[in-house]
Amino acid sequence: MSTLAQPVVGSGISGSTAATSAMAVAPAPYDNALYSLPAANTQAIVTFPATIGKRWVLHSFVATLLLVGVGGPGTSQLEITIGGLRVFLSQLGVGAVSGTIDRLTMLDVAYTSGVNQSLVVDFVAAGGANIYQSISAAAYLI
Repeated sequence: MSTLAQPVVGSGISGSTAATSAMAVAPAPYDNALYSLPAANTQAIVTFPATIGKRWVLHSFVATLLLVGVGGPGTSQLEITIGGLRVFLSQLGVGAVSGTIDRLTMLDVAYTSGVNQSLVVDFVAAGGANIYQSISAAAYLI
């Protein structure tokens, strides 16, 4: 792991009052954290746009399917696409009882786009009557 001399505010991580301290290079904070919670029966999509000379690294995401009221059962497919190519696909489902929820949480992943490519996390289609989809995702640029 490489190191980087970084200004320290206050006493720093080692209790030192020096102007700089060697710290490990980490990919946080994220360059972008996106969230999508559209109306019922509407497709949830988050898009990390193509960025000139950079790659996106998707670090984590949470996708949720929720039935509120009468409806269901229903399923929705969640996908990750990079530059239009699907690299991940999973299915979430809810029953016919109001309040039924299904959630997929993935942490510490590293789906990486090519240089100048977008990275999209979305449900393939809308969920159905009274079914809500939501996605939150965090990524950084390299």
